Amino acid sequence: MSNITSPSNLLGAEEITLVTGIYRITGALWIVPLCLVFYDFMLTFEAEVQYFWSTQGGTLTRVLFFVNRYWPAGNLVFHNIVLNLRHPEPDFCVAWFQYTAYSAGAQHLIVGGILIIRIYAMFKCNKRLLVVLLTLYALWIGSETVLIGLVTSRFKSNEALRDIFTGCAPTNIPTWCYIYWLPSLAFESLLLILACWKTIQEASSSFWTSKIMVVLLRDSVLYFGGVTLFTIANFLAWYIAPLPLYGMFVGCHIGFQSIIGSRMLLNIRETAAKGETQASNFSSSSTNIRTLLKFRSRSISSLSSLSSISDIDEKV
Repeated sequence: MSNITSPSNLLGAEEITLVTGIYRITGALWIVPLCLVFYDFMLTFEAEVQYFWSTQGGTLTRVLFFVNRYWPAGNLVFHNIVLNLRHPEPDFCVAWFQYTAYSAGAQHLIVGGILIIRIYAMFKCNKRLLVVLLTLYALWIGSETVLIGLVTSRFKSNEALRDIFTGCAPTNIPTWCYIYWLPSLAFESLLLILACWKTIQEASSSFWTSKIMVVLLRDSVLYFGGVTLFTIANFLAWYIAPLPLYGMFVGCHIGFQSIIGSRMLLNIRETAAKGETQASNFSSSSTNIRTLLKFRSRSISSLSSLSSISDIDEKV
């Protein structure tokens, strides 16, 4: 593992050239998620207005959606501005390092709430599973907060690179800082396993699976898989060389969480709304309902799942 964590290790011309090049790539990688987040705004704004502005729904779900959608976007704008400042003050840079870490932890808190609600719905409102998930969630957030404090309290502004490129560069990073990502990796891997397990169960079943369950399974596997990959990327970057690679994938992690988390809630609202429309059409014909109950009894359970998932969304 590299010990490039202080200016004294960056005195050689080759090392400075290498680190400067990496920082420039890092700055570019912060612009990419910002562009993707605003592009996603344009693609989904109509659905946002329809399902979160103009309809009734749970207060907690609305709060989680809007905070997860707009707060990371504001953070990405702010971070990109800081990364392009000329000669920022050292105290400002230290405050920015700490804010970046704590805001990422707060985003985990928000997204974690969304994920627990989805997993709870996927497993048909299993109360025991909910207790386990909430316990692990509390341990995840608590341990991550402690690690943020331990890691960022040592940060200083890297004066050796201050005159070479724009923005802030950290120094005095603990060589063990990579453990910050371990709680996230453990919790998100568990949720990925649960989502994959439920997907395999539904795929191997000979009975019909409701559309809303298909959406839950698809979005969950996509989200957990993508976020786990970004978490692994950040873990490896901080393990290999915490100073030059410190912020390389953090912006991508923030942007991906925001986009997929918002998409999960939008897709559930859209699918539930379509399911309610279809249910009202079914209720207009008692003959169709009797036929459905007679030949597809398993669909009762699926419709019940649809109802319970919709109820969760409305209540919370």
